[in-house]
Amino acid sequence: MEWKCLQAITKGLSLNDLLNQDLIDNINENLDGKCVEAITIQLRVRDEKLSKDSEYEIISIANRNSKDTLLKQVIVDADTNETLNIFIDAINKLEE
Repeated sequence: MEWKCLQAITKGLSLNDLLNQDLIDNINENLDGKCVEAITIQLRVRDEKLSKDSEYEIISIANRNSKDTLLKQVIVDADTNETLNIFIDAINKLEE
């Protein structure tokens, strides 16, 4: 088995910040005394044109535990440095 995962940690970001706020609000308004919190988001980077030989990479953006959620600490996992850096740059732009 081969593991080639790269990881970066960002602080000050909730996974809910990456979701549409209207979606979160619509769910929360129906939860009596509770609220929804995202803990894992997975994305797939793939060839634009799909074929049987298409390759893809799964990117995970997650909290490892409830402490990460409380501290607004998000972990980004990727298979390549290039993809990891693309996602880190995109997240940093959200914080500007």
